[in-house]
Amino acid sequence: MRALRLRLNRASRVPLYYQIEENLKKTIEEGKWKTGDPLPTEKDLQEIYRVSRTTIRQALDLLVRKGMLVRIPGKGTFVSKNRIVHYIGTITSFTEEMQSRGLTPGTRILDFMRVLPPPSVAHDLEIPDNSPVIFLKRLRFANEEPVAISEIYLPEDLVPGFLEEGLGEESLYNFLEKRYGLFFKETYETVEATLIAGREAKLLEVVEGTPGLIVGRISYLQNGRAIERAYTIYRGDRFTYQARLIGREFKS
Repeated sequence: MRALRLRLNRASRVPLYYQIEENLKKTIEEGKWKTGDPLPTEKDLQEIYRVSRTTIRQALDLLVRKGMLVRIPGKGTFVSKNRIVHYIGTITSFTEEMQSRGLTPGTRILDFMRVLPPPSVAHDLEIPDNSPVIFLKRLRFANEEPVAISEIYLPEDLVPGFLEEGLGEESLYNFLEKRYGLFFKETYETVEATLIAGREAKLLEVVEGTPGLIVGRISYLQNGRAIERAYTIYRGDRFTYQARLIGREFKS
């Protein structure tokens, strides 16, 4: 705990909880605490910094929201694992992403059925409301840790027999390419913030209210036909989206 000793500037306009948050953050970034290490209890931190329990909780809350700490009910607060970075710009499957980062992907199928598409899905896939689609919902793992829940809609006329044949551990995109000759040309994604709750929180093994990311995806084939409408909830403490932006138009 010696690394945490900090002379707080109580006359500063910078709130005490923010000064403590910066000290804790620096301790983690310098490697004095490793991934999975437990933090001192709130009571111990209160004694170290000589502040109220409320101030300590405010500091910890900031680091939890930033994904640097994770709270496990009944166990305590721990240093989070490094985030998985998704680079925007290349069409890849979850399986391919995990493998490229040296992680072992895993999947549990939650739902796999023929349904009529919700109106918004029918609109995005450019199909009639009464045109059946294949609905696939999966819990996704990285090194046996649940990190995402995906829901995918595929027009059934493009994947005849898929429901009967099923899908194993193989990448869905690889399967569609090999089995049906369907090759993706482009994908449009939207990313929104959310709070994970209910059944999703239980499946992802996080506390209700944990920040997450909802990624929407519409994918198109070489001929311009929409092939996929997908929604994926990612754990906010495990995923970061990163984009490379080049140049800008200068106007005189």
